[in-house]
Amino acid sequence: MNSAAYGAGLAGSQFDPVTFIQKPQVILRILCWLFAVIVFGCISAEGWIEDVCSYNGDTHACNFGVGIGVIAFLMSIGFIVLEGMFQNISSVKIRRRAVLFDLAFSGES
Repeated sequence: MNSAAYGAGLAGSQFDPVTFIQKPQVILRILCWLFAVIVFGCISAEGWIEDVCSYNGDTHACNFGVGIGVIAFLMSIGFIVLEGMFQNISSVKIRRRAVLFDLAFSGES
């Protein structure tokens, strides 16, 4: 039986930035971060015309879009950092919680 649950047996290995950036999940998280910047930037720059939201005049629509963009931006950065630190987490409990948090947050969006 393999005693390395969630890869915890490999904890403490050296961080290789080239291998890290080539991982598919890291590439997707960077794309998510980029799209969050685009959404936030577009709504912030062109969503408001003379203090009136251009989305049917509803300020809640503009605020919602900006809020989702900011949350996606922050969580993308957080998940990229977590992905980078994941190989150095030796506790199986913390690794499991990190994976479940990622799963729960990704399932909601």
